[in-house]
This record gives sequence, C-alpha cells and structure tokens, in this order.
Amino acid sequence: MKTGTGHRILAGAALLVAGGIVFSPLVATILRAGSGSSDLAGSLRGIAGPLGGSVGSALVSALVALCLGAPFAILVERAQPRLRRIFWALGILVLVVPPYIAAEGWIVLLGPAGKISKPLAVFLGLGPHMSDPLELARFVVPGYVYTWPGVGLVMGGCFFPIVALAVASALRRTDRRVFDGMPVHQANDEYVAAVREGSGALPLLIPSGDAPLPVAEVLAAVDGLLFTGAPSNIAPSHYGATLRSGTELDETRDATSLPLLRAAIAAGKPVLAICRGFQELNVALGGSLHQHVHELDGRLDHREPQDAATRDAEYAPAHAIAISAGGLLARLSGLREAMVNSLHHQGVDRLAPGLAVEAVAPDGQIEAVSLPEAKGFVLGVQWHPEWAFAQDALSRAIFAGFGAAL
Repeated sequence: MKTGTGHRILAGAALLVAGGIVFSPLVATILRAGSGSSDLAGSLRGIAGPLGGSVGSALVSALVALCLGAPFAILVERAQPRLRRIFWALGILVLVVPPYIAAEGWIVLLGPAGKISKPLAVFLGLGPHMSDPLELARFVVPGYVYTWPGVGLVMGGCFFPIVALAVASALRRTDRRVFDGMPVHQANDEYVAAVREGSGALPLLIPSGDAPLPVAEVLAAVDGLLFTGAPSNIAPSHYGATLRSGTELDETRDATSLPLLRAAIAAGKPVLAICRGFQELNVALGGSLHQHVHELDGRLDHREPQDAATRDAEYAPAHAIAISAGGLLARLSGLREAMVNSLHHQGVDRLAPGLAVEAVAPDGQIEAVSLPEAKGFVLGVQWHPEWAFAQDALSRAIFAGFGAAL
C-alpha cells in the first residue's frame, strides 16, 4: 500500500469518529423529533457514539472506517486516472443516500422479533431502550451511513494526488520569461492538462527563485514531481564541462531542480522528467551532456524546425525511437517503436550510474531513461509527450503510468 493511501486511511478513520460526534446526535435529534419523542437525552446517548463516552462505540467507529472506507480508498488509488472521477462520483451518491434505506434494510435482516443482548448494548454505549432492533437501526445506522462514505471520499476520491511542476525561473534577461515587462514563473498549459487529465492529479507549480524553496517542505506537500522542459540549459559546471557559446543558462532553476530531483528519488516520490528535466535527471545523478548534439558526426539535428509556421508543426513527430525490450517504457506502452517530436540541441553524453536506457533515436542518441533500483517511479524522456498527449498512444501510456504510481 502506498504511503498516501495509508495516510488517507488514518485521516479517514479520524474523520469517522469526528463525524459521529458532530452529525450523529443531529440526525438522532431530527429523527426523534419527527417521531414525536421527547427523549432527547436518549437520542444523544443512543447514537452519539464516541460522544456517549463508550470505548466500544469508538472501536466500532474505527472498524467501520477500516472495513468500509479503506477498500474504497484503495480502489480509487489503484484505479486508472480517468476512473478516479467515476469512483468519486459514486462515493458522493452513496453519501447522499437517505439513511432510512439502510436502516430499513437492517430491520429486514434482523427481523421484528430480534433483540440485541444487553451486554452488547452496553459495550456500544446504548441504553436499555435501544436493545430493540427497530430502534437500533433507525437511530444508530443513520450516523454511520452518513459518515463512512465521507471517509472514503476523503481517503481516496476527493483528494487527488498533487504533482509539483518544477518550472523555469523568472529571468529578466530572456524575453521568453518576461510578460508585460515583468518576470514571470510559468508552465505551459500542455503540462497542466496532461497531469490533470492524463495522470488524474492536481498540478502545483514550484517556482525557481533566488532563494530555492526548502526541499523537505516541497516533498511533504506533493505526491509526485514533474520536471518540465525549458528553453534554458543546465550550467556545464554541474557536470565538469566548460560553457560553450550558444548555451542559454538558468542557474536559478539548476539550484532548485537538481537538489529536488535527488531528494525526490531518495524519498521514493514518483518522478517524470521531460526535455530539460530529462537532462537534469542525468546530471543530478552524475551524468554529463553534449552541449550541441547537431555538431557531432553522424548525429541528427534534434533541434526544432526553424521554419515551422505553427506550434503543431514545431511539435510534430520528427524521428523514430527504438524502445528497449522489457524496460519500463515498453511495459507501460506495449510498444517497441514510436515516432516522437524533437526540440532540443543538447543531449545525454555520459549516462549517469544507475540509469537504464529506455529508448534511443536512429543516430544512437539516448531519448529515454529509467532508474530500475529507485524506490519509486522514475522516467525521463527527451521529447515532449505532453504536447497533444491524448492523441498519442505512447504519451497516454506515460502519463497514465505516472498517475498510477502517485
């Protein structure tokens, strides 16, 4: 079971107890008033659960949470991203079901002549007058009917996983990161849509500032991390090389992304690294980069087409990749080859220790890697799967696999 699921189960069990305290007396009072009874004290004593001071009621509440809420939470966590919304909607439907439906069903099962033993009634915090199954069903069941679906929603359906988008910094010296004369932090909408719709998660932008956010606080707040692409490059000093002309840097992002990548992998957080993020993954783990791949003998020109009239043309499939048999990418997609876009002029030179090649271009340039020994999901791709991801089988598989790991 993933850590996030365990936390939601514990939080849900606590919510059930709290829900019993807050809602059960209210429901009981309303039902008593509707039946013309004036025994308010009996209502509170009979249905309040933990409020009634019974250890038995508290234990039963926790048991209900684990038996009913936990399977729902696990079902939602392990479902494909698009199915999570369906389970969430079903949870809401159960939550609004009139409690008398369940109450009357319990009455039928117990039978009108059934009795609950007095010791059990005492253990549950019920008064002697509540030993009748009719009373027990109508004044105890509603509280649980109202609270346990809420537990399931909180644990699995309502709180979608949060994915941090590590993005470029607000550089004043490059017009690609300036809007209306002001520096901005940004993430292309394609990343946001792919995470939300393809991975079933909530995207949260992590900016790169002069003072990087504390790594531990970022990791505590998110379920996974996506390291986006950017026009800038990693400073060659991080892999022992000298800066060459034509290499645009963003050292502020370097200061945020590289430590965050290492810490996320060590913590077992799922990581998806794209384009610049792919190169950051290699450098963070000890690899190096070619600063100008197109200058190497026998290599393709992996840069974006300079004459592209539209973004769709710029991000159109540019070359094939051969996907490694038995690797993570092959298992996710079921493919052995695919066509991908290409918008980079740097690429992997020395592969970092521990990384496994998941795909290569026709010229031998490494296009995708994984970290087989990592505690969590780690996948890096040089191309941009977020672009029109819903129309491409490989892209859908990548984001679905990332979402399933959250």
